[in-house]
Amino acid sequence: MTKLPLRLILENIRSTTNVGSILRTADAFAVEAVYVVGYTPFPRQVDQQDNRPPHVAYANTRQIAKTALGAEKSVPVIPLTDIQAAIALMQSEGYHLIVLEQAENSLTLCDYSPIGPTALILGNEVDGVSKAAQTSAETILEIPMLGQKESFGVAVAAGIALYSLRNGRPAGISR
Repeated sequence: MTKLPLRLILENIRSTTNVGSILRTADAFAVEAVYVVGYTPFPRQVDQQDNRPPHVAYANTRQIAKTALGAEKSVPVIPLTDIQAAIALMQSEGYHLIVLEQAENSLTLCDYSPIGPTALILGNEVDGVSKAAQTSAETILEIPMLGQKESFGVAVAAGIALYSLRNGRPAGISR
């Protein structure tokens, strides 16, 4: 089965644990690349210039590896200067930009089917995806919440969204 091209953009994720978990999930769902912007920590890439102090790059790499379990080496991780650079790159390469965020104009994840190359933007654990990214996106998607809590953690939300984008509606979730 041919899978549509799928990329992730991580905007201002704080936790190395979340980044590692997202990378492991990205590997499982054959994500082409993960772009990191803002202060999102990322593993050291030997084939890329890394402007971080060496001790920061090595610490981030070690911490991410604890949850990525090798996916930090199998999924390309590409740092970009900011969210606008990531958006411009995805648009220039023909990717549909979608945001995973609770918003007034969002669609439920189960009502969305990707129609071509897709770039999914995930945001900060507390503040979510920036307004600039939401404004630039073609679609804002939301995961329906059935319980008492208002949201999932970013790594869990990434897993649900990637499953849905690859395979259709997540099990047990309906409108």
